[in-house]
Amino acid sequence: MAGIKVSRNPSPSHSADIKRSPSVFDGQPLSVDTPAKPSPTHNFQARIDNIRAQLTALQTGDFLFWCGCRFGEMLIEQAPTLTNSASPFARATFAHDLKGHLRRIETYKGLLEEACPQLINQIGIAEVRRTINNAFKKVGVETEA
Repeated sequence: MAGIKVSRNPSPSHSADIKRSPSVFDGQPLSVDTPAKPSPTHNFQARIDNIRAQLTALQTGDFLFWCGCRFGEMLIEQAPTLTNSASPFARATFAHDLKGHLRRIETYKGLLEEACPQLINQIGIAEVRRTINNAFKKVGVETEA
């Protein structure tokens, strides 16, 4: 009786045919408990324009919250940082950058508000601003100095 021969040790030429386990990525085990890190924004203006266009097309409270979270992520990417061992020059630069960052937060809020005039008419400006602030807080953006 004829049978199929199966090698217990595949040769290197057959190793390419072996599929990787879906639970391993680049040799590192994947964990469902570890959230994926978002990739950094390469073109802030294009991302802002894209999100605002989507919000203009779909003006709902839930989508405004989603857009606010995306804007918040960009704010975090642009946030100035300061170490304890920073020089006096670095501290002065940080203070200047922080003022600019606080202005950027207000600018981003305004951009979101401008993109949803119908939603403002439906739920009011106060509720729109509350939704944006909640979205920023959800991703870790402090809106108060």
